[in-house]
Amino acid sequence: MVFGGVRLPTYLPNLNSIIMTNKLVTIYKDGTEVFEGDMFARECSITGEGMNEGWVINGGNMYIKYEDDAKAFVEREWNMTIDEAYNDDEDSDGFYYTEYEDFPEDYQYKIVNGKLTDIDEL
Repeated sequence: MVFGGVRLPTYLPNLNSIIMTNKLVTIYKDGTEVFEGDMFARECSITGEGMNEGWVINGGNMYIKYEDDAKAFVEREWNMTIDEAYNDDEDSDGFYYTEYEDFPEDYQYKIVNGKLTDIDEL
């Protein structure tokens, strides 16, 4: 079979099985579509959503996915702006932003049966 000038294989996978294994579970606050089996490095302490980037509080005692939640947290808990907290030289592990690399060892959570689940509990 030829499509758009490209020869396609005569065998095509069963699309129903692909759709079933990638079942849409939810849509996060930021519009991210979350599917069964998706992996995440951390769980947001505010929203409970899986996250692969965001703010780390007190060396990992808390994780915050969204900037507006991080701003509200530092204003409420530390009485400072997010910029002040980010640039606080006294406690460099107290508040910082990170993006987790796409390495298997970074993932601690997986969507299982529609819920964010700690991999150690599987």
